[in-house]
Amino acid sequence: MRVLAKLLAFPRSAAGRPSLVLALGGCNLVLVQWIMVRELTALLMGTEMVALFVTGSAFAGYSFGYLISNRLSDHTVRLLAMITLPLHLMLPILYRLIMVVLSGMDSYRIGFVLLLALTPFTVSAFYSLFLPRFISVQGNLVRLYGIELVGSVFGVLFLFLAGGRGLLALYIPYTAILLVILMLVNVSRRFVVGLAILAALWLAVLPGLDATSNAYVYRSVHGIPGAESLASVYSPYQKVDVLRDGGGNLYLYLNGLMDYGSGSLMRFNVILSGVPAQLIRPNQMAIVGSGSMASVGFASPYAGHVTTVELDPVVSDLGRRHFGAINHLDQVHNWTLVTDDAKHFFGSTAARYDLIVMDVPAPFTIQEATLHSAEYYALLKDHLTPDGVVSVSLSNTLSTSHTLSMRVVAGLLANFKEVLVVTAGSADLSFAYASDRLPFDSAAVEKTLRANDETQFVIYQPLAVRLLVSAARPISLDDMSLVWDMSVSRVSRLLGLR
Repeated sequence: MRVLAKLLAFPRSAAGRPSLVLALGGCNLVLVQWIMVRELTALLMGTEMVALFVTGSAFAGYSFGYLISNRLSDHTVRLLAMITLPLHLMLPILYRLIMVVLSGMDSYRIGFVLLLALTPFTVSAFYSLFLPRFISVQGNLVRLYGIELVGSVFGVLFLFLAGGRGLLALYIPYTAILLVILMLVNVSRRFVVGLAILAALWLAVLPGLDATSNAYVYRSVHGIPGAESLASVYSPYQKVDVLRDGGGNLYLYLNGLMDYGSGSLMRFNVILSGVPAQLIRPNQMAIVGSGSMASVGFASPYAGHVTTVELDPVVSDLGRRHFGAINHLDQVHNWTLVTDDAKHFFGSTAARYDLIVMDVPAPFTIQEATLHSAEYYALLKDHLTPDGVVSVSLSNTLSTSHTLSMRVVAGLLANFKEVLVVTAGSADLSFAYASDRLPFDSAAVEKTLRANDETQFVIYQPLAVRLLVSAARPISLDDMSLVWDMSVSRVSRLLGLR
């Protein structure tokens, strides 16, 4: 097949163009995939299965581009180059509008097929067209592919520098790089200039469109009345959204899943953090996870010092900036924030705590599941004082029909002699307090619950808990099947299959 001379068989004076195109393309591919994966995972209410589908779809697009690269005409390649920038700049807004329309038609499930089908062709395929065509002219696959990988590394480095600064911080360099690529492949200068002007105008209004469309999704799909987007950030780990409804109530969503925002979640923090802090009066206390940081506000009056360990700096920053009326951090003077992975933190400190609170999401991903594993609870045990307690949400009510809660408690029982469980009606969840020697009894727990306005609750004594959970398997690093089972179950419900 004849190869376009200007695009591929560069004159000697332009011998460096293929390398530059590949390096810049590799960088941009990382940036746009970052945006795409974060946005789609949140729109599809991310679990491990959703993240796998999105990532797999992106790689399928890349493979498809490799396959068809040398079969496309010169005109088609140039046409794709010209439409890529406006299409990619519209992606977050376009994805959201599609999901809102589908939700309004009671066809949300179609989004799983439609968005994942669109992804390879709107994101990955274009950037994979260049490498095979350059190889067909110059040969040397290893060198050219290595150059593309180097560009990808620079894209990753840029994400670490600007990934938490909002959509505009990613799209400005992305746009500049893609315009340079268009010039390198000899797209008409007049067209490139016109495209640059349109892109600049779009970028000028993008922050407003980003906030408006994001709020539109939460009003239409999540049912938050009068939702207003206060912050929406692609962090190194997830998409983080802070919203306010028409009544002034605040919400925090992580990858499209609510972390804070309902009355039951406020009570969640009371039972998880406030009640055990009042029972123990810890000298040293650690909270894993931050979210709204309401747990700090409830526990700090009863603790000598509170340390919060949070992996994602974006979550802790937004919690401090937007949830002050809930966590009252301006009045807390015995608190320290540590940005670190909890496993690394406890694995590298000699400190011991009277109370460790696990304020983390349900194990919808492998990363979250490790924080519910028997091995992780063993690590926590090594950092408790003799009467120290671990407080854990079971992410469900304790019942033999709820595999998640049973397996979390099984992991605790594999490490601690006593596990007391409270099912709180106001939160509609169960909570476990685990220790080798609980420094309180059920009567003290009941008294403290009532003092915190909890009127409907069930307390399971340690012996009853052990008998109830005796047949359950702990979550372990060798057995993360629960993550996949939960992902399949959640996606099946969203698709209306169960």
